[in-house]
Amino acid sequence: MSIDNLLLKYQNVPGERFFGELFAKNEYEVVLNRPLKVVVDVGALAGEFAAYIYDKAGVIHAIEAHEPSFNELVQNIGEFGLAKIRPHKFALAGHNGTDKFTIDRTRGGNAIHPEGEGEVQTKTLAQFMKDEGITHIDVLKIDIEGGEDTVFAAKDFPEVAKQIDFIIGEHLGGAEPYLIGQGFIKKHDKEGNCTFYRE
Repeated sequence: MSIDNLLLKYQNVPGERFFGELFAKNEYEVVLNRPLKVVVDVGALAGEFAAYIYDKAGVIHAIEAHEPSFNELVQNIGEFGLAKIRPHKFALAGHNGTDKFTIDRTRGGNAIHPEGEGEVQTKTLAQFMKDEGITHIDVLKIDIEGGEDTVFAAKDFPEVAKQIDFIIGEHLGGAEPYLIGQGFIKKHDKEGNCTFYRE
């Protein structure tokens, strides 16, 4: 396993800003002081966040719906020996089934959208946890370009809410009522990210 070599691979990739935001700006630094036995990375792209927390994590479930990005993630896992990362190809959403998916021109801008040109498999968080036998999540990182509120508004989210200790993401404003309603406490963090946690 070599995170340094992974960083070298991406230092000149056009449009790649995520490794810089994580490793140079430390936008997710707050998670490093938390237990990281089980981490779920929603909107994993090529594994940037997973790489950032890799040394401290037990297992990282990396969810990525965009096929080219998912393939890139799988390639990185193999190329750099990132055995702790378990890749999952689907979109976390508010329902189980399928949905339309738009492909953005910018790197990492893909999202579920009613006018999307593609289609992706979708699962709720509760269904995903059931499928994978996950009974507790130490950290849930989510960045799915504005679709976060649908994930936490899912009818079955209350079934698993108490099994999650800490949530961090960039577009969590719309999800706030659902998370507060399930006993999470909100705390603003750096660079526009929000965190929700349980005491």
